[in-house]
Amino acid sequence: MENFDNIDIRTIEPRDIETLVKQFTFPWADAATTRAKWQHYYKQQQAGERLACVIEKDNKIVGYGSLVVESSYPPFAHDDVFEIHDIWINAAEREQGLGALLITYLESVAEDNQASHIGMGVGLYADYGAAQRLYMRLGYMPDGAGITYKNAPVVPGKQYPVDDHLLLWLVKELSPKESEE
Repeated sequence: MENFDNIDIRTIEPRDIETLVKQFTFPWADAATTRAKWQHYYKQQQAGERLACVIEKDNKIVGYGSLVVESSYPPFAHDDVFEIHDIWINAAEREQGLGALLITYLESVAEDNQASHIGMGVGLYADYGAAQRLYMRLGYMPDGAGITYKNAPVVPGKQYPVDDHLLLWLVKELSPKESEE
């Protein structure tokens, strides 16, 4: 793990959107789609629905993540579980503890908002292997509802594509901070 003196985690600002588009337009999406995603995240942030953050190392954005107040995953929405969503750390910056630092930051925001639980969905194929291991190390456990495809429970015997929509949902109990009165 690295010394974190040169690390900053902050909410996104409009000036960040073009940097995020340049750095994080992946082969499966074009620049316009990526820009629309970040504009949507910023709009949700302004409405208090999402906290979208970047993690900077030496004043350069090296990753991002967000915290959704009302999850689209029905069991989380029903139980008021905040959802960590869309975590990404540049490949060159991984294995330094930055993902764990970002998740811990998002957990603290949820705790500050009196959340009792926090959760996330994780993909099931090998590209998610490192994330699966990290989430378990950080205390996340399966929520017990099985896997989903596009947020709906999978049906035994039915076939589903193994893609980013096939998820196992994880949850962690938090210790909300006492309000100061």
